[in-house]
Amino acid sequence: MNKKIIVILLFFFLFVYLWFSFAKVNFCAKNSEIKIYMYHHIDTWSVDKTWSNRYFISPSEFDQHMQYIKSLVLKKIIYVASLSELEKFQIKWCFPNAKIAIFTVDDGWKDAYKFLYPIIQKYWIKFDYSIISKTLNNTWSNNPYLTKQEIKEMMKSWLVEIQSHSVNHYKFEDCDIDQVQYEVCESKKILEETFDIKINSFIYPYWHFIKDDFRFLKRCWYYYWASTTWKPMNKKILEKNRYQIFRIEVDPGVNYKKLFSF
Repeated sequence: MNKKIIVILLFFFLFVYLWFSFAKVNFCAKNSEIKIYMYHHIDTWSVDKTWSNRYFISPSEFDQHMQYIKSLVLKKIIYVASLSELEKFQIKWCFPNAKIAIFTVDDGWKDAYKFLYPIIQKYWIKFDYSIISKTLNNTWSNNPYLTKQEIKEMMKSWLVEIQSHSVNHYKFEDCDIDQVQYEVCESKKILEETFDIKINSFIYPYWHFIKDDFRFLKRCWYYYWASTTWKPMNKKILEKNRYQIFRIEVDPGVNYKKLFSF
Protein backbone atom coordinates (compact mmCIF):
# COMPACT_ATOMS: atom_id res chain seq x y z
CA MET A 1 0.00 0.00 0.00
CA ASN A 2 1.58 3.29 -1.05
CA LYS A 3 1.98 6.33 1.19
CA LYS A 4 -0.74 8.34 -0.58
CA ILE A 5 -3.40 5.73 0.16
CA ILE A 6 -2.25 5.47 3.78
CA VAL A 7 -2.50 9.25 4.23
CA ILE A 8 -5.99 9.30 2.69
CA LEU A 9 -7.14 6.50 4.99
CA LEU A 10 -5.72 8.26 8.04
CA PHE A 11 -7.56 11.46 7.17
CA PHE A 12 -10.74 9.48 6.56
CA PHE A 13 -10.62 7.77 9.97
CA LEU A 14 -9.75 11.07 11.64
CA PHE A 15 -12.78 12.67 10.01
CA VAL A 16 -15.04 9.83 11.16
CA TYR A 17 -13.69 10.10 14.69
CA LEU A 18 -14.20 13.85 14.86
CA TRP A 19 -17.67 13.56 13.35
CA PHE A 20 -18.85 11.12 15.98
CA SER A 21 -17.06 13.00 18.75
CA PHE A 22 -18.43 16.47 18.05
CA ALA A 23 -21.50 16.15 15.82
CA LYS A 24 -23.12 12.99 17.06
CA VAL A 25 -24.47 11.75 20.36
CA ASN A 26 -24.22 8.31 21.89
CA PHE A 27 -26.91 5.65 21.56
CA CYS A 28 -28.85 3.92 23.28
CA ALA A 29 -30.37 5.91 26.12
CA LYS A 30 -32.62 4.32 28.71
CA ASN A 31 -35.09 7.16 28.33
CA SER A 32 -35.20 10.22 26.09
CA GLU A 33 -37.33 13.31 26.53
CA ILE A 34 -38.98 14.27 23.26
CA LYS A 35 -40.41 17.60 22.12
CA ILE A 36 -42.02 18.19 18.74
CA TYR A 37 -42.41 21.79 17.60
CA MET A 38 -44.87 23.20 15.08
CA TYR A 39 -44.49 26.20 12.78
CA HIS A 40 -46.93 27.49 10.17
CA HIS A 41 -45.52 30.51 8.32
CA ILE A 42 -42.00 31.90 8.10
CA ASP A 43 -42.78 35.19 6.42
CA THR A 44 -43.63 38.83 7.03
CA TRP A 45 -46.85 39.66 8.83
CA SER A 46 -50.17 38.77 7.27
CA VAL A 47 -52.31 41.55 5.80
CA ASP A 48 -55.06 40.28 8.06
CA LYS A 49 -54.33 41.88 11.43
CA THR A 50 -56.47 39.49 13.44
CA TRP A 51 -56.06 35.93 14.70
CA SER A 52 -53.84 34.81 11.81
CA ASN A 53 -50.91 36.92 12.99
CA ARG A 54 -50.03 34.25 15.53
CA TYR A 55 -49.06 31.92 12.70
CA PHE A 56 -46.49 34.26 11.12
CA ILE A 57 -42.88 34.32 12.32
CA SER A 58 -40.45 36.60 10.53
CA PRO A 59 -37.42 35.07 8.79
CA SER A 60 -35.05 36.98 11.09
CA GLU A 61 -36.77 35.63 14.21
CA PHE A 62 -36.78 32.11 12.78
CA ASP A 63 -33.07 32.45 12.04
CA GLN A 64 -32.50 33.21 15.74
CA HIS A 65 -34.45 30.06 16.66
CA MET A 66 -32.39 27.83 14.37
CA GLN A 67 -29.09 29.43 15.40
CA TYR A 68 -29.92 28.65 19.02
CA ILE A 69 -30.97 25.08 18.16
CA LYS A 70 -27.68 24.57 16.33
CA SER A 71 -25.76 25.69 19.42
CA LEU A 72 -27.62 23.09 21.50
CA VAL A 73 -26.84 20.41 18.92
CA LEU A 74 -23.14 21.23 18.98
CA LYS A 75 -23.16 21.00 22.78
CA LYS A 76 -24.88 17.59 22.50
CA ILE A 77 -27.78 18.84 24.60
CA ILE A 78 -30.32 17.94 21.94
CA TYR A 79 -30.51 15.68 18.92
CA VAL A 80 -32.64 16.97 16.03
CA ALA A 81 -34.52 14.07 14.46
CA SER A 82 -37.23 13.57 11.88
CA LEU A 83 -40.42 11.61 12.48
CA SER A 84 -39.07 8.76 10.37
CA GLU A 85 -35.95 8.63 12.56
CA LEU A 86 -38.13 8.59 15.66
CA GLU A 87 -39.90 5.54 14.25
CA LYS A 88 -36.56 3.77 13.74
CA PHE A 89 -35.47 4.64 17.28
CA GLN A 90 -38.68 3.19 18.67
CA ILE A 91 -38.60 0.02 16.58
CA LYS A 92 -35.01 -0.69 17.61
CA TRP A 93 -35.68 0.65 21.13
CA CYS A 94 -32.46 2.60 20.83
CA PHE A 95 -32.70 6.35 21.41
CA PRO A 96 -30.05 9.10 21.40
CA ASN A 97 -28.47 9.89 24.74
CA ALA A 98 -29.73 13.46 24.40
CA LYS A 99 -33.02 15.31 24.37
CA ILE A 100 -34.84 14.78 21.07
CA ALA A 101 -36.22 17.79 19.19
CA ILE A 102 -38.37 17.38 16.10
CA PHE A 103 -39.48 20.33 13.97
CA THR A 104 -42.57 20.43 11.80
CA VAL A 105 -44.17 23.04 9.55
CA ASP A 106 -47.82 22.73 8.59
CA ASP A 107 -49.87 23.06 5.40
CA GLY A 108 -47.10 23.30 2.81
CA TRP A 109 -47.15 27.04 2.21
CA LYS A 110 -44.81 28.59 -0.34
CA ASP A 111 -42.85 30.45 2.35
CA ALA A 112 -41.59 27.08 3.62
CA TYR A 113 -39.50 27.01 0.45
CA LYS A 114 -38.78 30.72 0.07
CA PHE A 115 -37.80 31.56 3.66
CA LEU A 116 -37.71 28.50 5.92
CA TYR A 117 -35.69 26.19 3.68
CA PRO A 118 -32.65 28.49 3.17
CA ILE A 119 -32.38 28.99 6.93
CA ILE A 120 -32.45 25.29 7.81
CA GLN A 121 -29.84 24.75 5.10
CA LYS A 122 -27.70 27.39 6.78
CA TYR A 123 -27.81 25.60 10.14
CA TRP A 124 -28.36 22.04 8.86
CA ILE A 125 -31.58 21.44 10.83
CA LYS A 126 -34.08 18.76 9.78
CA PHE A 127 -37.77 19.53 9.27
CA ASP A 128 -40.92 17.53 8.61
CA TYR A 129 -43.33 19.30 6.24
CA SER A 130 -46.99 18.31 6.62
CA ILE A 131 -48.64 18.49 3.22
CA ILE A 132 -52.31 18.90 2.26
CA SER A 133 -52.35 16.57 -0.71
CA LYS A 134 -54.98 18.38 -2.80
CA THR A 135 -52.67 21.41 -3.05
CA LEU A 136 -50.19 19.45 -5.16
CA ASN A 137 -52.37 19.65 -8.28
CA ASN A 138 -53.76 23.16 -8.09
CA THR A 139 -53.45 25.41 -11.13
CA TRP A 140 -53.85 28.80 -9.45
CA SER A 141 -51.99 31.66 -11.09
CA ASN A 142 -50.69 32.87 -7.73
CA ASN A 143 -50.17 29.51 -6.09
CA PRO A 144 -49.60 30.01 -2.32
CA TYR A 145 -48.57 26.38 -1.81
CA LEU A 146 -45.44 24.37 -2.49
CA THR A 147 -45.17 22.75 -5.89
CA LYS A 148 -44.13 19.15 -6.46
CA GLN A 149 -40.83 20.34 -7.92
CA GLU A 150 -40.05 22.48 -4.87
CA ILE A 151 -40.82 19.61 -2.52
CA LYS A 152 -38.65 17.20 -4.50
CA GLU A 153 -35.77 19.70 -4.50
CA MET A 154 -35.93 20.09 -0.72
CA MET A 155 -36.21 16.36 -0.12
CA LYS A 156 -32.97 15.80 -2.03
CA SER A 157 -31.14 17.81 0.65
CA TRP A 158 -31.95 15.14 3.31
CA LEU A 159 -33.12 17.99 5.56
CA VAL A 160 -36.78 17.84 4.54
CA GLU A 161 -39.21 14.96 4.87
CA ILE A 162 -42.93 15.16 4.22
CA GLN A 163 -45.91 13.80 6.14
CA SER A 164 -49.63 13.63 5.55
CA HIS A 165 -51.89 16.49 6.64
CA SER A 166 -55.10 15.11 5.04
CA VAL A 167 -56.48 15.67 1.55
CA ASN A 168 -58.59 18.78 2.17
CA HIS A 169 -57.72 19.96 5.71
CA TYR A 170 -61.29 19.56 6.95
CA LYS A 171 -62.29 19.56 10.59
CA PHE A 172 -62.82 15.88 11.27
CA GLU A 173 -65.51 16.51 13.85
CA ASP A 174 -67.62 17.90 10.98
CA CYS A 175 -67.01 14.87 8.73
CA ASP A 176 -68.75 11.53 8.51
CA ILE A 177 -66.78 8.29 8.90
CA ASP A 178 -66.33 7.75 5.18
CA GLN A 179 -64.92 11.23 4.69
CA VAL A 180 -62.50 10.83 7.60
CA GLN A 181 -61.24 7.54 6.18
CA TYR A 182 -60.76 9.18 2.78
CA GLU A 183 -58.87 12.12 4.29
CA VAL A 184 -56.56 9.86 6.29
CA CYS A 185 -55.91 7.06 3.81
CA GLU A 186 -56.07 8.83 0.45
CA SER A 187 -53.66 11.58 1.50
CA LYS A 188 -51.04 8.96 2.36
CA LYS A 189 -51.60 7.18 -0.95
CA ILE A 190 -51.28 10.40 -2.98
CA LEU A 191 -48.04 11.48 -1.30
CA GLU A 192 -46.43 8.05 -1.51
CA GLU A 193 -47.29 7.65 -5.20
CA THR A 194 -46.29 11.22 -6.08
CA PHE A 195 -42.90 11.18 -4.35
CA ASP A 196 -42.13 7.45 -4.24
CA ILE A 197 -41.57 7.45 -0.47
CA LYS A 198 -43.03 6.00 2.68
CA ILE A 199 -45.25 8.29 4.76
CA ASN A 200 -45.10 7.27 8.41
CA SER A 201 -47.06 10.06 10.17
CA PHE A 202 -50.41 11.78 9.99
CA ILE A 203 -50.45 15.36 11.23
CA TYR A 204 -53.93 16.03 12.47
CA PRO A 205 -55.69 19.12 10.99
CA TYR A 206 -57.20 21.49 13.54
CA TRP A 207 -55.30 20.38 16.60
CA HIS A 208 -57.27 17.75 18.48
CA PHE A 209 -57.55 13.98 18.40
CA ILE A 210 -60.78 12.10 17.81
CA LYS A 211 -60.44 8.62 19.26
CA ASP A 212 -62.66 6.95 16.66
CA ASP A 213 -60.23 8.05 13.94
CA PHE A 214 -57.42 5.85 15.26
CA ARG A 215 -58.70 2.74 13.50
CA PHE A 216 -58.04 4.40 10.14
CA LEU A 217 -54.44 5.04 11.12
CA LYS A 218 -53.85 1.34 11.67
CA ARG A 219 -55.79 0.41 8.55
CA CYS A 220 -53.71 2.80 6.42
CA TRP A 221 -50.40 1.81 8.03
CA TYR A 222 -49.42 5.04 9.75
CA TYR A 223 -46.89 4.81 12.54
CA TYR A 224 -47.61 8.14 14.28
CA TRP A 225 -50.54 10.48 14.67
CA ALA A 226 -49.69 13.99 15.84
CA SER A 227 -51.78 16.76 17.33
CA THR A 228 -50.87 20.25 18.57
CA THR A 229 -51.87 19.83 22.20
CA TRP A 230 -48.72 19.86 24.30
CA LYS A 231 -47.95 17.17 26.85
CA PRO A 232 -44.51 15.96 27.94
CA MET A 233 -43.33 12.90 26.06
CA ASN A 234 -40.64 10.28 26.37
CA LYS A 235 -40.07 6.88 24.84
CA LYS A 236 -42.17 5.16 27.52
CA ILE A 237 -45.15 7.30 26.55
CA LEU A 238 -44.56 6.46 22.88
CA GLU A 239 -44.59 2.78 23.77
CA LYS A 240 -48.04 3.11 25.34
CA ASN A 241 -49.68 5.00 22.48
CA ARG A 242 -47.85 6.17 19.37
CA TYR A 243 -51.18 7.31 17.91
CA GLN A 244 -51.27 10.26 20.28
CA ILE A 245 -48.09 12.28 20.03
CA PHE A 246 -48.14 15.95 20.86
CA ARG A 247 -46.64 19.11 19.41
CA ILE A 248 -45.80 22.56 20.74
CA GLU A 249 -46.93 25.53 18.67
CA VAL A 250 -44.23 28.18 18.18
CA ASP A 251 -45.72 31.68 18.33
CA PRO A 252 -44.09 34.94 17.21
CA GLY A 253 -42.21 36.82 19.92
CA VAL A 254 -41.90 33.74 22.11
CA ASN A 255 -39.02 33.37 24.57
CA TYR A 256 -37.35 30.76 22.37
CA LYS A 257 -34.60 29.91 24.84
CA LYS A 258 -37.25 28.94 27.34
CA LEU A 259 -39.38 27.22 24.71
CA PHE A 260 -36.51 25.06 23.48
CA SER A 261 -35.35 24.11 26.97
CA PHE A 262 -35.89 20.58 28.28
